[in-house]
Amino acid sequence: MASHRRQILRSGALHSSLPTPGRDSREATSHQEEIERRVREFLLALMPPLPGDYYVSPAETARAILRLPKRKARGPMGFSL
Repeated sequence: MASHRRQILRSGALHSSLPTPGRDSREATSHQEEIERRVREFLLALMPPLPGDYYVSPAETARAILRLPKRKARGPMGFSL
């Protein structure tokens, strides 16, 4: 979830939504503060679960692993012997 947010930020989508002022101006300082505020707001926002997402608990994962056949690795032909 957080990695998707970072990827969006890296893509520059957030920066492209605001006009860029000159470097040495009050506008530049104000612009930077606005960008930082939007980034903080974006990163702190809760994301709703996506349709199809399913939470797998650690206990459920452990049970599934314990049910796997013991010492059975696939052979060179792709099936276990």
